[in-house]
Amino acid sequence: MTSLIVLTAISLMASAQSQFTQPTRTYLMHSSGLHLKRGSDGIAKLEDASATKPQQVTFVPVGGGYYVVRADASRSYMALSGEWETHFVTDSTSDNAKWKIERQNDFFVKLRCKANNKYLGTDANTAEAWVFANKDGASPLHYWFFSDNAKQSIPVDTLSYTVRPDDVRQHFEGWGVSLCWWANMCGQWDEAKINTLVNWLVSPSGLNYSLFRYNIGGGDDPEWRHCEEHHMARGMGLRAEMPGFKDFTGDEYHWDRDEAQRRIMLKIREKRPDAVFEAFSNSAPYYMTYSGCVSGNTDPAKDNLRPEYYEEFAHYLVDVCKHYKDEYGIEFRTLEPFNEAMTDFWRCSGTQEGCHFDVQSQINFLRVLAPILQASGLSTVISASDETKVAQSVADFNAYKSAGVLPLVSQWNTHTYSVTNADRKRLAQLAQKAGIPLWMSEVGAGGSGLGGNLALAQKLFDDIRYLQPEAWIDWQVMEEDNDQWCTVTGNFANQTFSRNKNYYVRQQCSRFIPSGYDIIASDCDQSLAAINAAQDTLVLVVLNEGTKAIHRIDLSHFAEVPAKAKVKAYRTSASEDLKRIYDFTVSDKMMTITLPTQSITTLLLPVGSKETEIRSMLGETEQSAKNTPKTIYSINGCRIGNSTKGLPPGLYIVRQGNTSRKIIIKN
Repeated sequence: MTSLIVLTAISLMASAQSQFTQPTRTYLMHSSGLHLKRGSDGIAKLEDASATKPQQVTFVPVGGGYYVVRADASRSYMALSGEWETHFVTDSTSDNAKWKIERQNDFFVKLRCKANNKYLGTDANTAEAWVFANKDGASPLHYWFFSDNAKQSIPVDTLSYTVRPDDVRQHFEGWGVSLCWWANMCGQWDEAKINTLVNWLVSPSGLNYSLFRYNIGGGDDPEWRHCEEHHMARGMGLRAEMPGFKDFTGDEYHWDRDEAQRRIMLKIREKRPDAVFEAFSNSAPYYMTYSGCVSGNTDPAKDNLRPEYYEEFAHYLVDVCKHYKDEYGIEFRTLEPFNEAMTDFWRCSGTQEGCHFDVQSQINFLRVLAPILQASGLSTVISASDETKVAQSVADFNAYKSAGVLPLVSQWNTHTYSVTNADRKRLAQLAQKAGIPLWMSEVGAGGSGLGGNLALAQKLFDDIRYLQPEAWIDWQVMEEDNDQWCTVTGNFANQTFSRNKNYYVRQQCSRFIPSGYDIIASDCDQSLAAINAAQDTLVLVVLNEGTKAIHRIDLSHFAEVPAKAKVKAYRTSASEDLKRIYDFTVSDKMMTITLPTQSITTLLLPVGSKETEIRSMLGETEQSAKNTPKTIYSINGCRIGNSTKGLPPGLYIVRQGNTSRKIIIKN
């Protein structure tokens, strides 16, 4: 017998359905308000309630707390397919087709696959979005509920939490982006268009980016002797063919080859004099590699740089850095010789430059690079290791430490494409204990539409909250036919471009949390809080990936909280782009704001000055400083170093572990 679960708005608000005792036909509702369906191709997707015949599924208990999910019309069962896809299949006996219902909160549940212990979820909130079975369950995109009504209203989730200015998480240096590959294309444009694009990028009223990663190209074989001709055009386009400066050992440097990327970098420096530049490499030049191809080895799990070329490649990297210092006055703060080195997708005739380095190979190369860089006379220091998985970054860090090469690295970089909050915390703790600045140096995300943009915003929040980096770096500025991996969409050849929704989503953070602010504690993963150096302006960014949410925010830890009239608030949603809003309340140091469907809101509160501990860096403090890892900043946010000796009198900020405080150095 098949029973039907009937959930009214009242019963749904009271309790989420989390188990069935018999086969039960229902709509499996997504947190977006859409529901699950079997696509005509057998793939699990989201379906809108307006569909002619919206699809229900039947949950059948199979023991041990697990269920199979049947699409009755086709007599097929939802199952994990491959590593992440979810298909409807005929076999219901496999663990791939067994799901456990786990209660998330009063309104939603999560579905965990028995085979991989991961959750059912999406990357977007739009009809026809694919449903995947490899999610971590941390996002509202992974939440579901049950109903007999395809048009069931989504429950309003009320989140109550506290913001604490006395708990400083990290001192924030700023936001940035890689120059690879968009600058290699946009640098060929008309001057007026370059000016507009760079203004969007660096202006305080634009994205407000100040950190930029210049790509030292390796350069493929111009005769394509060991790889397919223009093989990168098959994937990332000709823009990914970054030029190298040499064609063979002993060749002279052809500095004119990188004119386009250089033009963008010089324009950034002109418009943003405080810009910080990092140089990074994806691959050594083709003639130094095993495969003769800069996109990887024929075996993508093996190193591609020949050890006999370690010294020559190190000189190549350092020579590029010296050239920019001598010719253009740009001294890279850091030099990163690796990029996602431990992955196994850098292969010969691939779609972009890439070079696998085993961890031991990374260690060996750093031992070669460090003395060459030090002898160059540059102030540039080494950053590493730019892994795509944070768990691998943790492994690299520990291996560097065990091998004794960690002191050669002055900044730790990681990407967060593959990450858990536990891994974020582990890496943060390692960097803080070692006193090494940490950058989130590259990330992007798929998905579609505003839902995909907000999913990346949640990843940004999680990075800032759990990884605690001093910088957060985007991957691309501009893409063609894309509104996810970029903030500007256009056509490189036609020199047409426009800001997409992702631009405004990113602005909600980057425009209002500039370099020099402190990230402070906020007890909600859908929020990000920061305060300026004077501690008189609070920035609070709140996110809603679902349909509707209410945030009740306790601000009682601030000395003063203004009346509503003094608060400025801006929102980006499907119909708004950084629009000024007024629909919130402030009363008795409690702020309440309702977030509409798929939106992100930034609130600026003049919280008033609050006295903090300010004391002389003399006597006991100076003595203890010798054994305490710390980073010292000027009051405007510029990093000075790790020692107070020799600093002129003035007001400074010192970060020690997870805390920061102001100090005064007197005569």
